[in-house]
Amino acid sequence: MIGSAPTLILLDELPPYLDSARATSVGNSDLAHVTKTALANLFAAVGEGGLNNSCIVLTDLVGVYDKESEALQKAMQEGHALSRGRAEMLAADQQVLDGLLSTLQAEANRQALNLAPVQINGDEFYDILRTRLFTRLPTQAQRDEVAAAYAEAIRRGNQMDVTAQGPEAFADAVSRAYPFHPTLKELYARFRDNKGFQQTRALLRLMRVVVSSMWESGVANEKMLVGVEDIDPNDSAVLSEIREINATLENAISHDVARSGQSVAEVMDGNRGDKLATDVARLLLVSSLANAHNAIKGLNVSEIGAALSRPGRNLDRLRGDILEPLSVSAWHLHVVDGRFYFRDIQNLNAKLESLAGTINRDTAMAETRARLTEMFQATDKRAYQQVQVLPAIDAICNEQDKTTLVIVEPQAGGQLRQELQQFWSGCQWKNRLAYLTGARDTFQGVLDAAKRLKALQAIMADLDRDGVGALDQQRKDADTLVDRHQVRFRSALQETFTVLWYPTKQRDQEVLVSADFLGEFTNNQFQGEGQVVGLLVEKRKVENEVGGDAFRLKAETHLFTSKEMPWAEIKRNAGQKPQWQWHRIDALERLRVDATGKGHWRNIGPSHVEKGPFEAEPTDVDIQVIRRDDRTGECELRIRPLRGDQVYWDQGADATPQSARLIEPTLKTKALELSFVCVDSTGLSKTGPARKWKNTLTLSYDRTGSAGAWRVALA
Repeated sequence: MIGSAPTLILLDELPPYLDSARATSVGNSDLAHVTKTALANLFAAVGEGGLNNSCIVLTDLVGVYDKESEALQKAMQEGHALSRGRAEMLAADQQVLDGLLSTLQAEANRQALNLAPVQINGDEFYDILRTRLFTRLPTQAQRDEVAAAYAEAIRRGNQMDVTAQGPEAFADAVSRAYPFHPTLKELYARFRDNKGFQQTRALLRLMRVVVSSMWESGVANEKMLVGVEDIDPNDSAVLSEIREINATLENAISHDVARSGQSVAEVMDGNRGDKLATDVARLLLVSSLANAHNAIKGLNVSEIGAALSRPGRNLDRLRGDILEPLSVSAWHLHVVDGRFYFRDIQNLNAKLESLAGTINRDTAMAETRARLTEMFQATDKRAYQQVQVLPAIDAICNEQDKTTLVIVEPQAGGQLRQELQQFWSGCQWKNRLAYLTGARDTFQGVLDAAKRLKALQAIMADLDRDGVGALDQQRKDADTLVDRHQVRFRSALQETFTVLWYPTKQRDQEVLVSADFLGEFTNNQFQGEGQVVGLLVEKRKVENEVGGDAFRLKAETHLFTSKEMPWAEIKRNAGQKPQWQWHRIDALERLRVDATGKGHWRNIGPSHVEKGPFEAEPTDVDIQVIRRDDRTGECELRIRPLRGDQVYWDQGADATPQSARLIEPTLKTKALELSFVCVDSTGLSKTGPARKWKNTLTLSYDRTGSAGAWRVALA
């Protein structure tokens, strides 16, 4: 076979041949050993025997057969369909074959030059795909135009902090990789060394299916590059190729990535109205296919952003709208050191930690706010009428008629944060603010516990959606986790929010003073408002008794700055003076009705109130005209004494007790003016001034005409 002419010998698929050849006996040996010896002699002859016109090319002898070897080993370990004796015999046969292959590989390696069929560090990767999949491509100028558009997309991604690529370098990579996205080669390099993977051949099969699907579905008309996200596991041919690369992620694919619109990512996109979650999930799936030892898996946010950035796509909410919800809802997505990737296992504890690790501080703060708002909700409203949890300083409510309990992040040292003290000192309604905080910097523990509770909400929602019943072990484990982390959250709250600051007046100084707050849970229940009220009642800041003279006298002492005041100013004083106690929200209005009804206070017009004691009002007379004769001017009057029992009257002068006494309650008169005075014979009311009554004049006229003149008669 080998003569003087140049000779090329190609050897492929030797392991299965040797496996079969072992069944053929040759003398005291078998055909496999004979073949091994012959090949070793051939290698020596070509490499060292002077056959300079000959060359042998052979595929990897050991790695290519590892897949079958692994299947056999797994079957032996699990005992599937194998008796013990049969398994031991197959194991022995496998050891012999492995020895043959290792010996032959060592002999080849001694003289051979290892060649990679496709150089992954160059552009040969793309050249092969372009050559095998496309008949023609756009001009270089058109490629550069696409590259420039992607560079601009990367530049916007850098501004939004979702990418970290250099736009110019990325444009160059796009131009060289066209019509494929540069990420394709990077991720292929991760799984190309998977055991049993046929590298170039399998990649060509995969990308042929992907590109064909893009053309047939019309996706190719909408895109400038073939991206990793175009590897759609919903396509059965694509899914088959993915199984060949890594068959362990099928559950992750079905639940999280692609299930004809029902996977986690697809449902997210259905709710959002786009395809970003699905693209992220497909990208992360491909980044997770590697199964070689120490293989890199997954992508961080900037790598995801770079892979999915394209002209016209907005990734500014990639973290909050996609990655965080996907991490909470996906069953097989894990996050380690900021890298997102899919795994073939699911564990509630591992899933909980994974999900909690993806929840950022803002989300944890929101969860903490929601829980604390519910725990301290104002229902009785004696101590406070509204609650704010972890607000920004400039968002704190300070209203005249509503006391606000502000729950704020503690600081070490036990003192109120300076900016909160300054806010209170500068606010108008100093008696309408209280702070619940703490003396130790343990707030991070609250946030950590809130992250886990937030993650558990997603886990429980997934179990509910999948119909996992209460008796299922997975549900029991989840319930146990919920109970455990609720206790941790409560403990974190008790350790953190331990000091209540409220306003008062001490030694003529308006100050905020502190009181220890226990924050106790009773029968797994937490009544935050009730505990605040109880503490402030003990400190005499909250008054429960808001009826009777004691409460009225307090109001007269602290809220009245003069005997007569506008009611609005009295209420302003209640909101401004820290020495005034807190009470039920309608207490002042009830007090006003009660005090005026009992004569302790007096309403002066619609807006003013005067506090007693009062002098008795003087007597007066109420005069009403019952009827009047306009022709004669005679009137009939009804005279009613006020705060007295005797009425005197006069004409032409002010009435006095010496004037004529009015016996009847009515009086007929044609006088133009009369005077009346009322006297209290008991002496309780002083005699008031005389009250005058004036009649009215009625003018009538008659006119006649004569000789061009008018004659008018007046009466």
